[in-house]
Amino acid sequence: MRKRDLAWLGLLSLAIVCSLAIQFASNMAAGAARRLPPSAQPPAVAEGDIVFGRADAPATVIAFVSLTCLHCRRWEAEQMPEIQRTLVETGRLRLIVRDFPLDAAALRASALVRCLPEGDRAAAHRALLSTMEGWAGGEPGRMAGVAGLAGAASASVLSCAQGGAPVRAVLEAVRKAELDYGIRVTPSFVAGGMVVAGEQTAADLAALTSR
Repeated sequence: MRKRDLAWLGLLSLAIVCSLAIQFASNMAAGAARRLPPSAQPPAVAEGDIVFGRADAPATVIAFVSLTCLHCRRWEAEQMPEIQRTLVETGRLRLIVRDFPLDAAALRASALVRCLPEGDRAAAHRALLSTMEGWAGGEPGRMAGVAGLAGAASASVLSCAQGGAPVRAVLEAVRKAELDYGIRVTPSFVAGGMVVAGEQTAADLAALTSR
């Protein structure tokens, strides 16, 4: 990659991270909700998403998650099992998990997950989220090890993740989340024509999507 491209990526990453950091303190009110305008795009799968549930489920929810977000980790551990059991596996809900990195470490981790085969992304995402203290400030190789990669697979994925394309793709997803839904903090959810921040339970999501 050319030095000019690297500099551009660095400046763009810094701008987004700073913007998110400025907004974080004033917007992270658990359960704070607002209605989307009628013109807003309905939840739909995008490139790089991790998807749970059937395409023909009657409701779709997007969960915006940062891989260095403690609230996201707690939601994943405490609420996700019940959401999958009662809503996803019963066919009531399609859940889309979309990365919204809040810092440079989460951005690197999100890029790495995008470089994995689609069937491996959910497990790697879960592993990185649950062990963030072990890799957030470390070398990329440590991140790959946490994600369950080894040997040639690790080298190939790391080479991909350190390129410009996956980083640009993650940053573009962040830009679209801000423009389309006004996302500023994690976890945040788009459901039933609403955007709601905080650690939503299965009951919360069922109520939002039944409106």
